[in-house]
Formats: sequence, structure tokens, C-alpha cells
Amino acid sequence: MSKENRSATRYKVIGNIEFDTGTGITTTKTTTGVSVTKDIEFIYGVGDICNISTGGICFITKTDLELDLMLRCSISIYKKENKRLNLRCEGKIIRLDKLEAGGWNVALSLKTLEW
Repeated sequence: MSKENRSATRYKVIGNIEFDTGTGITTTKTTTGVSVTKDIEFIYGVGDICNISTGGICFITKTDLELDLMLRCSISIYKKENKRLNLRCEGKIIRLDKLEAGGWNVALSLKTLEW
């Protein structure tokens, strides 16, 4: 996607992300419009943030994930003078690219964001 097509400006940041899937059942919509309900196993992981915007987060992780998975996240962004900003969010994985060096580049579309 070109920069002109983005709905929000992306900012490079230094920070970490912790995420999990929670527990329970999730519903996803397929391309045919049919909703599929499936049990989700609990997944926990950590990663390094590449960039962030009001609409999403891009991060790198070694944890195996899958498209359309909903994640609950805790984010720590490091600022000047050893201060950090902590955020909580929930979002859906909309892009997942395997890295040659191992791990995954993950794009998460935010559904909620708390400061």
C-alpha cells in the first residue's frame, strides 16, 4: 500500500509489545460472507515494534500466529530521558509476512486503544 493510501500517519518508535489471544471462542467472517466460529488456543508472545499509528501497529515476533487472529496487547514505547509510554490495545492481524531470518512481520489493525 502506498503512503498516500494510508488513512493514518505511521511513526517509527522504539518499543516492545506483549500480546495474547485471551481464551474462548472467536467468530471470523470469510470472503463468502459466512461466519465461522472456532475455539482459540491461548497464545502468548512478545515482539519489537516497527511503527505505530492511530489505526494500527507493525511489529516483529518469533511467535507463530495466523491471519485474522485477535490479539490483546500491552505496549511500551520508550521516550527521551528514560521515560516510557504504556498503552493497551486490541486488534486483528491483517498481514503476516515470514522473515528470512526467522520470525514474523505482523500488521495489526486496532479495534481499541487505551492510554
